[in-house]
Amino acid sequence: MKYIVFDVDGTLLNSDASIVRCMKESSRKYGYEVTHIRENIGVKKLEDILRLNGVDENLIPAIIDDYKRCYEETFHIDTTTVDGSYEVLKKLQVNPLGIVTFKYYRLTKMLLDKFFPEINFNYIFCGDFPFKMTDKAEALRIIVENAGNPEIVYYVGDRREDMEAAKRAGVKGIWASFGLGSLDVGITYDYKIDSFKELLDILG
Repeated sequence: MKYIVFDVDGTLLNSDASIVRCMKESSRKYGYEVTHIRENIGVKKLEDILRLNGVDENLIPAIIDDYKRCYEETFHIDTTTVDGSYEVLKKLQVNPLGIVTFKYYRLTKMLLDKFFPEINFNYIFCGDFPFKMTDKAEALRIIVENAGNPEIVYYVGDRREDMEAAKRAGVKGIWASFGLGSLDVGITYDYKIDSFKELLDILG
């Protein structure tokens, strides 16, 4: 048995267009033109991306609330599944599956229900639930405790920070090169996949 854990944005879903569009739309309502979004997806929380852009701290909650509304109402326009992800997950779910993402829980659950309706995720850790996560390694360590052996836990992600979190948690990192990590440099990993279907070669 293997415990297989996934990042969401850029790994399971092509969702960066929705995130960038809603972040820009929501920020403009409050007089800000936010940049450096795409390169920080999965790396920083959205609140921190706003801070990076000099947004007034008092306005951040309102912008985030508007972002969530935009995302919930319009993600269907430009969010899609990564090619082959649904079919592969159906085969892999004989093992315990998990999610570790900085996305908000409500949005994550909505996306999983929409795009992966028959997939059972045993673990779902998000940026705001079940605790305020600041490091993905925190959630991975909890999964390791449940697994009882870090050698059977794998984290699939597309960013350098995902692979670094896997290393800090002592689990195997599988880098999805087709995601947003193509923007990163200096990525180290245990395994690399250029398509989602290659997971079956690694995990059986």
